[in-house]
Amino acid sequence: MKGDPLVSIRCTVYNHEPYLRQCLDGFVMQQTTFPFEAIVHDDASTDGSAAIIREYAEKYPDIIKPVYEIVNQYSKCDGSLARIMDAAMHPSSKYIAMCEGDDYWTDPNKLQMQVDIMERDETIGLVHSRVRVYDQDCGVFLDQLWGDYCQSFEDELINNRITTLTSCFRKDVFLKYRQFYIDTYPRRRSWKMGDYPLWLFISYYFKTHLIEKPTGVYRLLTHSASHDPDPQKMADFEISAY
Repeated sequence: MKGDPLVSIRCTVYNHEPYLRQCLDGFVMQQTTFPFEAIVHDDASTDGSAAIIREYAEKYPDIIKPVYEIVNQYSKCDGSLARIMDAAMHPSSKYIAMCEGDDYWTDPNKLQMQVDIMERDETIGLVHSRVRVYDQDCGVFLDQLWGDYCQSFEDELINNRITTLTSCFRKDVFLKYRQFYIDTYPRRRSWKMGDYPLWLFISYYFKTHLIEKPTGVYRLLTHSASHDPDPQKMADFEISAY
């Protein structure tokens, strides 16, 4: 669909070759009444991820907007990855959705449902859904769905109920969060856990809405940005959100 995108999808990729096609298929299958873009950022992968992104960018140039790195930005821990992704978004987009390259969407109406909800109610700042969880090592889906109702800021502070891959939120409050971070933590370059502080900020100023059915799949991996068999690394990751 031609025209300026209403939604910018932010997708970070690093060595996700085995899973990436499923992720990108989830983007291009979205059925919407509005244009949207997917900023797919390859962070200097050493596998075939970049080649897959190029293939999809050539096939779906109106949707897939690739960014390729020759030096890994995430490992710098200096906020460069966030700044690059921010700059890549189209200035006219009104909403942001997130999905990393090892997760994927399963509902072709996901974005349309989320945008419709926020367009109808300006007090809602974020819409998310439940999500199925796939244990990659065991090759099975877990029985329990992840994601739950977030009634208030205090509710989200007790426990993170929002799954990143199902999130869609207002871009203007996201930009306010970015400025708040810069003003409040001028000497702190980044959080290892980038999503949870954002959910807290949004839930402080806005209501959130849960779509009760699952719209995607979270891939549970032994090694990822949010999971590691090393207890100390996991503790450092969790503590970094506070």
